[in-house]
Amino acid sequence: MNVGRYNNADRESKYELMFLRFFWTFIFICILCVVLPKNIFKFRLIDPIDEGVLRIVREVFLGLVLIYQLLKHYAFKRGYFKRALIRYIDKLLGLFIVSFFITYVGVGLWAFNVILFTILMITLARGTKTGVKTVAYSFLIHVALLFSILGIRDIDRYIFTGHVSATVFFYMTALIFVNIFGTAYNDNKKSEEKEAYLLKKLENNCSQLKKSNKRLAGKVAELFTLQQITKAISSILDIKDLLKYVNDIIIGVMGVPYSTIILYDQNTGKFKVHTTNINNGEELEILNENINSDCLREVLKSGKALIENNLEPEKYSFTKDRGIKSIVCMPLSTKTGKVGVVLVEHKLADVFTEENVNFLDIISQQVGIAIENAQLYQKLQDMAYIDSLTGVYSRDYFNELLKNEFRNAVKGGYKLSLAIYDVDNFKIFNDTYGHLFGDEILKRIAWTIKAYIRKGDIFARFGGEEFVILFPRTDLEEAYEIAERLRVAVANIPLGEISYKQSVTLSFGVSCFDDCATNEIELISTADDALYKAKASGRNCVKKAELLKVYEIS
Repeated sequence: MNVGRYNNADRESKYELMFLRFFWTFIFICILCVVLPKNIFKFRLIDPIDEGVLRIVREVFLGLVLIYQLLKHYAFKRGYFKRALIRYIDKLLGLFIVSFFITYVGVGLWAFNVILFTILMITLARGTKTGVKTVAYSFLIHVALLFSILGIRDIDRYIFTGHVSATVFFYMTALIFVNIFGTAYNDNKKSEEKEAYLLKKLENNCSQLKKSNKRLAGKVAELFTLQQITKAISSILDIKDLLKYVNDIIIGVMGVPYSTIILYDQNTGKFKVHTTNINNGEELEILNENINSDCLREVLKSGKALIENNLEPEKYSFTKDRGIKSIVCMPLSTKTGKVGVVLVEHKLADVFTEENVNFLDIISQQVGIAIENAQLYQKLQDMAYIDSLTGVYSRDYFNELLKNEFRNAVKGGYKLSLAIYDVDNFKIFNDTYGHLFGDEILKRIAWTIKAYIRKGDIFARFGGEEFVILFPRTDLEEAYEIAERLRVAVANIPLGEISYKQSVTLSFGVSCFDDCATNEIELISTADDALYKAKASGRNCVKKAELLKVYEIS
């Protein structure tokens, strides 16, 4: 529709320029009629009553017309003639000017062609009805000017001349042409309306196509994002790395400054920030201090998204003094329960839409799947690395840790000690009280020892009722003292609630690299030999492995 409007404007400007030049030609002829001798232009419709007065009137009027034409030329260049009303008024004034020159200057009947041309231009621009009104206006102007120059007493003389019939014939002909050109105007108007309708329809179709393309591009981006997340879920099994990756995707696709994944701790009943891109220390502190707000808890509880595009900081305490204006909060759920929320924030108001919420909902579902997969993977790892009964490391995993620690000890040149213990008379416990009782004894012992050993010590089940403890950066004497404390602690375990009044005792064997062994295999075997010595010595004691013999070369 805009294209058609611009084409019409260009066409009308060309017509107006043509009419302006045409009228300048008419004015030039009128000037010749005024300044040249009478015998050159004999176009008078009447014989003037007072030639002197008429000459003054003609010259003054001609001067005014010249000024008007110059002003009109200036206005055209300035673009004022783009308005239809101004163009119409100009043509009405043009009709008056032509009629004046016909009547007062006597330019002749040929000037009626100028009137006809002007009337037809108006008809083409404004239609039949306006054209008929213009004919009537021109006729009345012509008659009024005749009365003004002749007066009532001389009008009879004019009526009986041939000019009357010529004038009447002209205006009747003008009406016929107005109807013909009016039909052309109507057809042109219908054509323009149809063109405008088609252009508008085309614009609407283009607009819908753009919107469809935009939606399609958004869907493609979403599908690509989901593909990347799905790919990450299958390849990144570490929950920390996975959630950081997903959080980066949310920031990139949604174009937000802040995104935070918050997990819910079932044991403490509190939220904890797991992954965020907030680097400002003050802002992060505000978020951490107010993370357990009621609104976030409600999102987790209800399982419904929260979208706020004009938030009040007082209502959302975690946004206070951070300049946040819009937020979206989406719950995170797995098949086993609710695990947290995704919080997306922006410092601009009215940012988020329902499409953003739907997209974040899809991502949240994928994140829920990712968390569930990570939890399952962690359980599988625990099954491989952790003894299911006692909760200490398994033998296979201990062997891996032993190799690493031994390599570090050799490289670092520090001591590495190892203790093996066995539950005294454990077979009697199982035979007398059953295997469930024996399992409970093993668990009680493991819990006690885990509470007493140091942070860097490695505790594992070696087989049956035998357990092993690795002491990095610990010499033989220090390892012996630790084992002795553990023996005493286990002997003092209260077992009354499981109906066993006697105490449980342990026998320990302790060895050390590089005092008693030169490699990890010898470290285990020498500790095991020391354990047998402890058992042979009456049990419930700690024995050290024999020191390596040092041979002096003489």
